Amino acid sequence: MKRKPPRIARSTKLVPRRKAAASVAAVDKQDKKRRTSRSPTKRAATTKCRSKWEVLLEQQMAAFPIEIPKPIPEYRFHDTRKWRFDFVIFTRQGGLIAVEVEGGVWSGGRHTTGAGFTADCEKYCEAAVLGWRVLRVTSEMVKSGAALEYIRRAMKW
Repeated sequence: MKRKPPRIARSTKLVPRRKAAASVAAVDKQDKKRRTSRSPTKRAATTKCRSKWEVLLEQQMAAFPIEIPKPIPEYRFHDTRKWRFDFVIFTRQGGLIAVEVEGGVWSGGRHTTGAGFTADCEKYCEAAVLGWRVLRVTSEMVKSGAALEYIRRAMKW
């Protein structure tokens, strides 16, 4: 018996584009889906996948009235590894300040797993050897303004 090839349905209808999200919750849901759909190695190489806490901290630093120079987002600090800091501030005194917004503290994110914590320790040790002062802040610290206060105090040191 001879098999017939499968029929391919051809539609002339146009598929409508997705509508823009109308609420903050919908945006957060889309953002979470976009961020979790990529592997951590691919996500680290792009600057588009910034968390809402990183964006909020950048806005806070821009609105701060005194002497915080413009932070550089997603700064690659190591020659051979693809490690990046969320923000880097070069002080007028020649200091190197790095700010890392740690996500998923209470939800079991990458930073709280054994492998993730070990990788972070390796990154921060290398940064310390290279002369960086690393400020690790959580989303709660960004919300309360404590992260901005730590950055201000580190600028004076």
